[in-house]
Amino acid sequence: MGDKKGSVGKQTIHGACKSRLYPTEDQKTFFKKQFGCCRFVYNYLLIRMQKAYNRRKESISNGKAKKFISVLKKTRRFEFLKEVNSQSLQSTAINLGKARKKFFDKEGGYPKLKKKNGRQSFEVPQNFLLKKTRRGKYYLIIPKLKSSIKIKVHREIPGEIRHIVISMDPDGRYYASINYRKKKNVIISSDTDKSEKTAGYDLGVGDLYVDDEGKKTEAPRYYRKAEKKLSKEQRKHSRKKKGSKNKEKARLKVAKTHSKIKNKRRDFIHKQSNKIVNKNQVIYFETLNVKGMMRNHCLAKSVVDAMLGELIRQVKYKARWRNKKLIQIGRFEPSSKLCSNCGFKNNDLKLHHRVWKCKECGTLHDRDVNAAKNIKKIGQEIAS
Repeated sequence: MGDKKGSVGKQTIHGACKSRLYPTEDQKTFFKKQFGCCRFVYNYLLIRMQKAYNRRKESISNGKAKKFISVLKKTRRFEFLKEVNSQSLQSTAINLGKARKKFFDKEGGYPKLKKKNGRQSFEVPQNFLLKKTRRGKYYLIIPKLKSSIKIKVHREIPGEIRHIVISMDPDGRYYASINYRKKKNVIISSDTDKSEKTAGYDLGVGDLYVDDEGKKTEAPRYYRKAEKKLSKEQRKHSRKKKGSKNKEKARLKVAKTHSKIKNKRRDFIHKQSNKIVNKNQVIYFETLNVKGMMRNHCLAKSVVDAMLGELIRQVKYKARWRNKKLIQIGRFEPSSKLCSNCGFKNNDLKLHHRVWKCKECGTLHDRDVNAAKNIKKIGQEIAS
């Protein structure tokens, strides 16, 4: 990569650092109360909004939703809402409004009622404090909780802390997602800079990605490897008496197995997305219909295990942070069927054909490497 020349501007970056919390038993009790109240408010407002829309096509604003919370607190039946942080309850109403807006803008599905089992969370928008002791240990202080919460901060927060989201995973572990905002200098390349390194990538479920130089990175298949252990723990869980302590212990074992798989996947995807973005200035991807692939019962489990959608998402925002380009070609471009040497289109190519020979020029192609070369070519034509 050559030296970049040009004007320098400022760009705002929003990020988050997820840190492990180690609460005491009293703090866990407070968290459960906070989770429960936020979940109740979310479900109450969602049902109320549904009824208002079904009757009169009326949309309840965030301001009106917050007023409902104030009214609920004044009633004897729901006065328990006073025991938790009021700002967290208001943030719940705001988040519900955002979720409904995404649905009406066709950017996501309709929000669902929150359940008691599964991941729980609440937001602390302000009046919190992350303090560091002389010994280098960190503690988190939040409203309505008198004691400090022990937190493991593995790296310095790179920007201004905006808000904190405290969550509990199904395996019983507590986390704090510290959301920050920072400004960075963005160097805009001049037109004379010709030293940009570019690469095209073909994504898949066997090999996670193949670049146009023929280098392949295999998908680790963490779920497939843990499938036997997971099914064993699930059978044990299903045989326990409903409502018993042994049932809960078995559920935790299943949840911990899922957490291990999830953490391994995320770690691998973060490393691979960093690798792709760091070594290239311009990246070419294909546009994948991940939801459509999930409908195929033969591919669904492998698609989830490979986390293709998450890889694309991470490359997108990391490229934006580093002022690099990501260009995605159209979904229906025949990248696999075109000969990257002469441009001949092989309409007889099937999914199980991993190697094929061009009838025009006689070039022997590896299906995935050929697709990566075509993705790069098509992407360059789109950019020019």
